[in-house]
Amino acid sequence: MRATDPSSVDAVYAHALYMILSEEELRELLREVSRALRPGGLHLFAVRSVTDPNATRGREVAPDVWWEGPHTTPHRYYRAESIAAFGRGSFERVAAELEPALHLWYVCDRRP
Repeated sequence: MRATDPSSVDAVYAHALYMILSEEELRELLREVSRALRPGGLHLFAVRSVTDPNATRGREVAPDVWWEGPHTTPHRYYRAESIAAFGRGSFERVAAELEPALHLWYVCDRRP
C-alpha cells in the first residue's frame, strides 16, 4: 500500500538516505517520489561526497560504494557526475551544491 495519493505532496526531503540503498532500491524510491509529488513539487536531498574522509575507508564493493571500516552497511558516496545523473528523466534540476567543509551535496529537483 502506498502512503500518499499520487501527485499530492508538495515536497520530499531525504538526508543521507540515498547513501545506503542499492541501485534497484534507489530506482524504485525515485519512482515513488516522482509519483507522490505534485507537478512542480520539490525533491530535496543531501548525500555525502566522495571528498568525505570515510569514503575510501573499508572495502569498495561497487563504484563509490564502501563497506566495513566505519560502515556497518554499504555506503554510497557521490561525485559531481553521479549527482548530475541522479533522477535524470524524472526531475528537473533546480540547484546542486557541494558544501566542502561538510562533504555534503545539497540538491533541489523539481517534478515537471
